[in-house]
Amino acid sequence: MVTRLKTGCRTGAVLLSLAFGASAGAHAAAPSDVVLAQPRDPACLRWLDERRIRYVSAPPAGAMKTPVKLAGAVGSLTLAPRGRRGAILMDCELARALWEAQPIFAETGISLLGFSAAYNYRTRRDSSRLSGHAYGLAIDVHVLRGRFGEYDVAKDFEAGVGEWLGLAPRAGALAACIGTPKTARGRDLRTLVCRLKLHPAFRVIVTPDDNRDHRDHIHIEAFPDAQARAHRRPAGTKAKGKLRSRRAR
Repeated sequence: MVTRLKTGCRTGAVLLSLAFGASAGAHAAAPSDVVLAQPRDPACLRWLDERRIRYVSAPPAGAMKTPVKLAGAVGSLTLAPRGRRGAILMDCELARALWEAQPIFAETGISLLGFSAAYNYRTRRDSSRLSGHAYGLAIDVHVLRGRFGEYDVAKDFEAGVGEWLGLAPRAGALAACIGTPKTARGRDLRTLVCRLKLHPAFRVIVTPDDNRDHRDHIHIEAFPDAQARAHRRPAGTKAKGKLRSRRAR
């Protein structure tokens, strides 16, 4: 039986995840048949249609506002779920953000993202708050492929060699973020994630620079809507500029 909670606010999501007993120290899974009913965003769907992105609208699921199933690619960027086949479920806004970031992937020679999770209804680690995956707004990328071969985040990413927490758009921000990696593959991956972090389509990018939970993947998370994008602030900071701790997402 599908349970519908008529609220799109985060407070409702927190109360719901508390009710299901999120456990400390782990990603607490919430029941997959729970739906937080929200109005769909027809403007986002029209945006996908105008760019001829192949998708079908999906039934309500979890906390997603505008769920869509992709055929496996967003423009020139192929999405390859690890160990699974078939359509890829996510919110329309994540598909839109990935499409907008195509030039970044193309310029770094990346044409395929091998990922372990996109939509996944669960809470964050050590928290009762729903993960970005519960909203279908996040994707966890472990492997990237392209004309330069395959990049494995666990093996090739070089953490701690450049600026990361609190990074904000400014003159010299990209170079400061890339830092001084020792290998060409490390430089390629840092160039990619730094450009994604500075891109206005993404709410947050989490990498091995943030914590051990992300030692083997890159968490890419989109904003939920255009209004949230308009109020974007530097990732990892509060409004007053204080750094926030980054939990596993």
